[in-house]
Amino acid sequence: MEFDIQRIVERVVYEVPIKIKNVPKKLTVESIPPSFSLRIKGGEKIVEKLEVSEIIAEIDYPSQYTPEREDYAVSIKVPKNISWLESSPKTFKLKVRRK
Repeated sequence: MEFDIQRIVERVVYEVPIKIKNVPKKLTVESIPPSFSLRIKGGEKIVEKLEVSEIIAEIDYPSQYTPEREDYAVSIKVPKNISWLESSPKTFKLKVRRK
């Protein structure tokens, strides 16, 4: 039996893009700002090799959007064996336009 023992480290990943999903075809929706920073924690080798593309950050338009609301939270998913501690900013605005 083998074990891979690693130090637990933290790292900040910058410019994580936000995806707006399930947008109706007649609309264009943008997140403001379009990306954010995420502080993550995990084994040194895993955290070191993590690519921004492995982090999924989404806002589900139909289930979250209302015209009266100003700030929206993002759903964040990171790979197994990594946890996220904090995002900056914590909330986002949505710019909605008709096509």
